[in-house]
Amino acid sequence: AFWLYNAQPIKIDPDNRPQPMYVEFLTADHQEPVARLWYHVNFFGWRPLGFRYDLLPQMKANLSRIHGIRFYAPPNIDQGIFY
Repeated sequence: AFWLYNAQPIKIDPDNRPQPMYVEFLTADHQEPVARLWYHVNFFGWRPLGFRYDLLPQMKANLSRIHGIRFYAPPNIDQGIFY
């Protein structure tokens, strides 16, 4: 699990719907991620985000090999701060 902070409420625009934030789980010896998840940033303030590793077979089989995590901001959000 991790905490995500959104400083401004997302305004829903039918012509420009919010895009998800992607999280990739990486190993030290492969360039391709073990798993890629997405979360919608459709909230304001702090929110804990998490999932159960054992629900994704590719995570369960490679859990001990996870070496890093990469975050991709939603493509239609033009600014933000990563802590």
